[in-house]
Amino acid sequence: MSSPCCLAKMRCFGKRKRKFVERTGVTSTLLIRRLQCCKCKKIHHELPDMLVPYKRHCSETVQNIIDDRNVEDTEILCETPTIIRIKQWFSNLSERFLARLQHRRARFPLPGDLKIESMEQYRKQGSWLKNLVWELANHNLWVQPVPSLTPG
Repeated sequence: MSSPCCLAKMRCFGKRKRKFVERTGVTSTLLIRRLQCCKCKKIHHELPDMLVPYKRHCSETVQNIIDDRNVEDTEILCETPTIIRIKQWFSNLSERFLARLQHRRARFPLPGDLKIESMEQYRKQGSWLKNLVWELANHNLWVQPVPSLTPG
């Protein structure tokens, strides 16, 4: 496996626990491999495609929330404030995701890449959120969360 930042070889550097909420509402724990780039020494975590970086719910649940799927049809087992936060998160970052997707496709073109004009166009794919995470996280382009500062 090569590093997403400098394409050098990586070595396994250990493991860490990662909790997430499955579609059924059950909390599970995975062991996530920590990988270190042999060249730049940066640490990366190998996430399975069922997870979204910095989100506790599985990618299927997050995608169903963003796509406004009917709660009864998809069994979204989240509290209303969590649903609102996930929708706001995507709404606030969708333009940055689009810009980074366009950058990735220009810098690292892959066979079958199509030009993306909007996130709505990208979201027409079946498992678009899993694809988004793969395209951005594997090329070190995932949007990092900004800690909110509250006056104290």
